Amino acid sequence: MFLTEIHCGFRISDILKLEVKHVKGWDIRLFEEKMKKYRSVRMTKELKREMRDYIHGKSDEEYLFKSRKGINQPISRKRAYEILRELADDFDLEQICTNKKN
Repeated sequence: MFLTEIHCGFRISDILKLEVKHVKGWDIRLFEEKMKKYRSVRMTKELKREMRDYIHGKSDEEYLFKSRKGINQPISRKRAYEILRELADDFDLEQICTNKKN
């Protein structure tokens, strides 16, 4: 999730809607809710390598960042913020932002 955010510059709310099928090629194309338009970004080699390993064995319709609640539901923005906050704490990073909204 963090790598997708920093390598592509997508908002976390848009990243959470990504499914496996969206990252199988070299380009990630998604609809940006805030801007109300489609945007396509070419993955870096590092991100592509990580995605290839991460999606191995997953079906095309699975969300990349699935919640444990429900069947094939993405995690919430709040949970994404908590995960990234934990990551920041682990690496002593002072600022990491997902524009958290409850």
